[in-house]
Amino acid sequence: MKKTYLLTICFLLTFLFFSSILNAAEVIKIGILFPFTGPLAKQGNDQFTGVDIAREMLNNAGGLWGKKIEFVKGDTTTNEAAVAEAERLITVEGAKLIIGTYSSSRSMAASNTTEKHKVIFWEVNAIADELTQRGFKYYFRANVKSTDYGLAAVPFLFEMVGPALKKDAKKLRIATTYEDSLYGTITADAFTKLGKEKGLNFVGEFPFTSGIVDLSSTIMKLKALKPDVLFIVPYVKDMILFWRQSKELNFDVPILIGGGTVGESGVAEGLGGDIEYVCNAYLPTGCNPKALTPEARKDLEEFEKIYQKKFAIKPPILAITGFANTNVLFRHVLPKAGSLDPEAVRKAALAVDIPEGGTALGFGVKFNPPEDKMAGHNAKAFAIIQQYKKDGLFVVWPKKYAMRDPKLPMPTWEARKKK
Repeated sequence: MKKTYLLTICFLLTFLFFSSILNAAEVIKIGILFPFTGPLAKQGNDQFTGVDIAREMLNNAGGLWGKKIEFVKGDTTTNEAAVAEAERLITVEGAKLIIGTYSSSRSMAASNTTEKHKVIFWEVNAIADELTQRGFKYYFRANVKSTDYGLAAVPFLFEMVGPALKKDAKKLRIATTYEDSLYGTITADAFTKLGKEKGLNFVGEFPFTSGIVDLSSTIMKLKALKPDVLFIVPYVKDMILFWRQSKELNFDVPILIGGGTVGESGVAEGLGGDIEYVCNAYLPTGCNPKALTPEARKDLEEFEKIYQKKFAIKPPILAITGFANTNVLFRHVLPKAGSLDPEAVRKAALAVDIPEGGTALGFGVKFNPPEDKMAGHNAKAFAIIQQYKKDGLFVVWPKKYAMRDPKLPMPTWEARKKK
């Protein structure tokens, strides 16, 4: 009896052991790095939700190579945590591919580790140009780079702003203000450099430190300059502070164009109706679906349907970005790679050539090779111009991608009161 009992136990343990091996073989594990807690948690969780819905959609369609995808998560609360979590995902969890990270600084830190281990790092958002200027072989960014925001604003001034203000664009008085870290400096510099090359008239430049609690001195300097156009590159809390104090100090500017984060979650909530008329250079989330291929349009519609069912609201920009750029990996790269082997994924990613309109963000995809000065960056990514309306944020330029016409110039604070 005792012998039979022991044999039964051994059989069950053996069965469970081999079952676990079999189940593990039926699952594809991919590492995830986002700031799930800490000061960037809102943005990190928004973006991860889009990434996770891309996984859900693929699993519902039969998975990848007939297997389900599972995520192993790492929390990048700090740059140091990003390094430690990347190391853990690779050495402990066995990750051969990692998706992340929202933050350029977190991406920079974590990808040094993935490159050392020759593990693929798939970036869905971080925009600092430097990320793809390191000659890395295993780092791919499907998204725009920070300079694209500045580059989009210049033709917008010539095509839309000049005519709206009934002025030659080259005679517009243009000022810039930006947070003085990598993100703000690079974005503003790209705008200024291209603008000067095109003959635009710059009258003032005002950097500030993100997180500052008083921007009144900067605003008063801008008020004295009376610019026609202000290009601003803040983080979310900086934008809320700047625009609230602009109202208090009665600083009027006919055209206000943000460089990226002005369109992210929290800005409209923090400013209410005062955000109306503000423009923003950003990647083409919410572009005209008619500009997309049928496949890209179908994927976007399915994503929006799932998101709204889960959260009863429209998906925020960062969720769309996370979904769209992960979908490129799941639909166009990994099926061709045939496995998570980093060399196979590299080869498949470099072979991808998606035409314009072929992704949920409107742009195509073609990654620069390692010998390019922007190695691993999507050469077909581009930015658009959005504008806040009473009922939301809409693409207004270029016309091909526009959902609404821009309403320019912005009314003065006094005119808004009367209205």
